[in-house]
Amino acid sequence: MRTERLPATIRVLVVASFLVALGYGIVAPALPVFASSFDVGVAAASAVVSAFAVFRLAFAPVSGRLVGRIGERRVFCGGLLVVAVSSGACAFAASYGQLLVFRALGGIGSTMFTVAAASLLVRLSPAHLRGRVTGTWATAFLLGSVAGPVQPVSHAPTACVPTRSKATEPSWDTPPAVRGQPFPHGSIRMMGRRRSSPDFREISAEPGGRG
Repeated sequence: MRTERLPATIRVLVVASFLVALGYGIVAPALPVFASSFDVGVAAASAVVSAFAVFRLAFAPVSGRLVGRIGERRVFCGGLLVVAVSSGACAFAASYGQLLVFRALGGIGSTMFTVAAASLLVRLSPAHLRGRVTGTWATAFLLGSVAGPVQPVSHAPTACVPTRSKATEPSWDTPPAVRGQPFPHGSIRMMGRRRSSPDFREISAEPGGRG
């Protein structure tokens, strides 16, 4: 028996989920090393990673209210944009405090993306495919999370972290955040191309589903 194909918009969400997770995986392994270049201790360097998770947790309820107020698509694309911009800004942070703030903003953007994507999946999935759709989306995100850290660009010795010395200003050679940044941007472009699809027009017409 032939398996029914997932709707096109669902496939876009699945690919976007994979690309975003891949970007996270590429950036995350280098962040503690990057933070330690500001002459901070191990705990402070690890806090850069923790800040992302803490602000994901704190902003989750707000993201849900935003979805109800302005619509899934706007929150989804807005979250991806916040992640992309904050990731790029991390590469040019001039102090440890700036790096911490940029990572916290990335956590906010990440939870916006996740909450809006979950709402979109429920709204766009046919009832008989809902379990399969959710499993496929989660699998794509987890595969991206696994694949990111093992990519050559995530641990290349000459491009992993900025070089810094006490006597000179920092200089960068393809910082890790810049290498992970194209993935959220690609996801935003894909969502924009689906903007005129019947699925998204249906969302826009429904109460609480303004896109």
